[in-house]
Amino acid sequence: MSFIYSQSFIRERAPQLRSPNSGVLLPQRDWDNATRVTVTGVSIQPVVTTETRDAAGIQSNEDWRIFSRRGVKLDLQFGDRVLWEGRVMDVIGLPQSWPGLTSGWHHSEVLVRAQSPARLAGVGADGLVREGALEAMTPTVPYTP
Repeated sequence: MSFIYSQSFIRERAPQLRSPNSGVLLPQRDWDNATRVTVTGVSIQPVVTTETRDAAGIQSNEDWRIFSRRGVKLDLQFGDRVLWEGRVMDVIGLPQSWPGLTSGWHHSEVLVRAQSPARLAGVGADGLVREGALEAMTPTVPYTP
């Protein structure tokens, strides 16, 4: 395995909740009863970070892409969660897998979005937020080769 595919994450998969009255599936998931599986041999790369500012404050989003190594189709589905380096991320859209030239799978790619820890309320009339508040929300993991 090459250095680029040296990362791992935990996949959470939760069943959908059912209406207690009708038994109809609800859009919400039962995260208290989620199954957890550790997935290894992937590369997790940043895609984009965006901010939305309005009268209520600032909402920050981080999108990441997970790449599998050659020959591996990732077992991720829309609705799954990914736990990685202190982040809780939701699978966005449908995971994409490319077939190999002769047979099997070449690789998979999955877009995930980190759940923002909190919406920062505006400070003062202009809604500016101190840099320290943003830094406090950002998980830091020391790099060790």
